[in-house]
Amino acid sequence: MREERLQVGSRGRPPLAYHPVREAGSNPAAQRRVDGARRRGALLRAVTPPTSGDAAREDDVDAEAQLDVLYEHLDDAGLSPVLDESALRFEMLPCNYRGMLAQDQSTVCGTHARLARDTLAQVDGPLEVERLDPFITADSCALLLRHARDRAVPDPVSAPPPRDPPRAP
Repeated sequence: MREERLQVGSRGRPPLAYHPVREAGSNPAAQRRVDGARRRGALLRAVTPPTSGDAAREDDVDAEAQLDVLYEHLDDAGLSPVLDESALRFEMLPCNYRGMLAQDQSTVCGTHARLARDTLAQVDGPLEVERLDPFITADSCALLLRHARDRAVPDPVSAPPPRDPPRAP
């Protein structure tokens, strides 16, 4: 996230606007976070024995970097993420805004999903957000990722033909 002071031409403290950083290379602070996450992820992988099926261990350093940066983002947000690399799944605590969820769960959860997408987009790589499953238990939510090559592409041969819209009488 980057912060911008708005100039409104009136007295007092200027309001702040927050914008997601789309490209880490365009923001030195974001680039430092990405570089730090990569270093810490490499250190962790060096001392952790590999398990079979780790999605990011299949010589996909870009996917590893994306997982490292996303893990740090979720951890910084206080969500205590637990990563299952083979399933490309983060299980995490519900956010601090869960009190607002009764009023507008789709907005709060949608914001978290968008932040996760933006975080993944800061690092070149093949991973993308598939979906965010809120409250899979009373104490946890799940963020599921997918490899871009696994994205469902409709088969034009077996897709049903387009339907004509209903006509007004």
